[in-house]
Amino acid sequence: MRYSLRVFIGVMLLLVASVAVQAQQRPHDPWVLRTTLDGRTHILVAALHNDLWVTYDVSRPAVFKVLGAGGVNLTGGPMYTWAHGPMPTSRGAVLASEITPAEWWLFEGGRLSEANIEFRGHRFIEGGAEFELIYHVTVGDQVIEVTESPRVVVEGGKANWLRVITIHGELPEASFFVLALPNGNYSVDSDGQVADGMVILNPNTTQIKLSFN
Repeated sequence: MRYSLRVFIGVMLLLVASVAVQAQQRPHDPWVLRTTLDGRTHILVAALHNDLWVTYDVSRPAVFKVLGAGGVNLTGGPMYTWAHGPMPTSRGAVLASEITPAEWWLFEGGRLSEANIEFRGHRFIEGGAEFELIYHVTVGDQVIEVTESPRVVVEGGKANWLRVITIHGELPEASFFVLALPNGNYSVDSDGQVADGMVILNPNTTQIKLSFN
């Protein structure tokens, strides 16, 4: 019994250590931060991989730029403000960029309209190995929480972007969320329905993988 317990504890410690190592394998520390970028305020930067940096304009909210190797130049002036000094700039190749007029849409009552969505912050999950953005979407008289966890999937030596989107609540009957994908040269693989640069999100969790060409 004691031996089995020691083995169990040893295995658990190895798993915890593995998660800790994974959480540290990012090209920048901290790997998730708020800043200005290329003259745009209210930007959240996620340094997912040396070859994949995802940035969001949380004031919209929407993807701002997806950057390749080199990511973001974070040296210079302080982040979060317009204080004196050089501000962060994009350094990596732009793999994808923001789409207008909106990224989040709601199909309700037979019509598609911009979703009334608000960014509510972010939090680390899975022991700090991943993180998720938190949104509140107002639908009629209810507020539904939606989370998005941006992740990296390395395949054949290439860093691809996986978006795991979860809807924490029930939409009215015959209603669903639609996500407009950013501009860029990539292929899309999703368990949601993909059509015309948009993905119809599942009622619970939807995975959307963008593989860059």
